Amino acid sequence: MKKFTIRLTIILLLSATLFSFSDQYFRISKNIDVFAALFKEVNTYYVDDVEPSKLMRACIDGMLKTLDPFTNYFSESQIENARIQQGGKFGGVGMEIEIIGKQPVITSIWQNQPADKAGLKVGDIITHIDGAVTLNRSKEDVDRILIGQPKTALNFTINRPTANGVISLNRNITREEIQETNVPFMGMLTNDIGCIKLKIFNENAGRDVREAFDSLKRINPNMKGVILDLRGNPGGLLHEAVNIVNIFMEKNKLVIT
Repeated sequence: MKKFTIRLTIILLLSATLFSFSDQYFRISKNIDVFAALFKEVNTYYVDDVEPSKLMRACIDGMLKTLDPFTNYFSESQIENARIQQGGKFGGVGMEIEIIGKQPVITSIWQNQPADKAGLKVGDIITHIDGAVTLNRSKEDVDRILIGQPKTALNFTINRPTANGVISLNRNITREEIQETNVPFMGMLTNDIGCIKLKIFNENAGRDVREAFDSLKRINPNMKGVILDLRGNPGGLLHEAVNIVNIFMEKNKLVIT
């Protein structure tokens, strides 16, 4: 009687699990059908012209926003840029931009890199790249243009605000292989407090932070604390974040689940 009871319980649990999976797949399939029908109706009958790829991207982004900030979708055109960011090596001109007033503005110049050697400055407004207008382009579009094979050239038209008005400049800049710096700054803020600026969690970020931390300790053996500056950091590789945590935590402590 006992064996019969146990066997019956297992069969009932298995049946319930299979029913649960079947019900879940049915709901997924039903919602996909509803979405496909709605997507087709909007693209076919909406009063204005609709760009299907942009509409689909908005749908995907809206869906993922209901989850958490770390679940993202990379399109085929974005995959290579994501790999470059994680690897840290790429062909570029050595600067960062942000879209301000619908135009790309240089917000950072890397020392001794092509943009720096060409005399570009923070605050310069990029109006054209290789003759193409940059107005209303997204940051992703401009970044995709800046990154390319080393030894290839780009032509920039720049508007530079000055005390006497805006001046226009034209610069030819050749891309070089760039090793992105994980730790662009480290130093002592006070006699006993250090600071390490971490730009991105890419390959070797843990190693670079450890080297910076060891250097600060050599500079000041009585250092009591360190500020790890993550402002503007876009994230990156999880295992490198764990490596960095290991620098500051005791052994056998839980870091992530």
